[in-house]
Amino acid sequence: PRVLQERHIKLPNIKPLNEYIAYTKENKLGLGNPSLEEFLNQNSKDLAIYKLLGWSEAVNRMFPHISAKIPPFDKVKECLELMAQYADILIVSKTPYADLANYWEAQGIAEYVQIIAGQEMGSKGHHIEVAKKAGKYGGTSWL
Repeated sequence: PRVLQERHIKLPNIKPLNEYIAYTKENKLGLGNPSLEEFLNQNSKDLAIYKLLGWSEAVNRMFPHISAKIPPFDKVKECLELMAQYADILIVSKTPYADLANYWEAQGIAEYVQIIAGQEMGSKGHHIEVAKKAGKYGGTSWL
């Protein structure tokens, strides 16, 4: 607190952020711009949430430019190829779908996965539940 006072830094109120997170949990939504926009439609007077959405949109716009310069980890392609022989691979990320799909395609590794799910498509927990309900997975089939 002392350093913040000395530098005249005021931390933002995190109550709106906590309310947004609670909203996504209550409505079984993933964290991301689509749910943030939905939350804003119901809480349109909260400037902090507008700022959060603006920041998130800016980060998403930068992703393709930054990620294009970052190759997958060494041996990822070989590992995915081996894993794909024994498992269905799902990619679930807080990154927008279009950016994920473009990156995985450009790196030549999309062919090894069954599903690429971005932030618009729900949480990791949601995807696990959907796959379980599909009937193919259950019990010890999951990691």
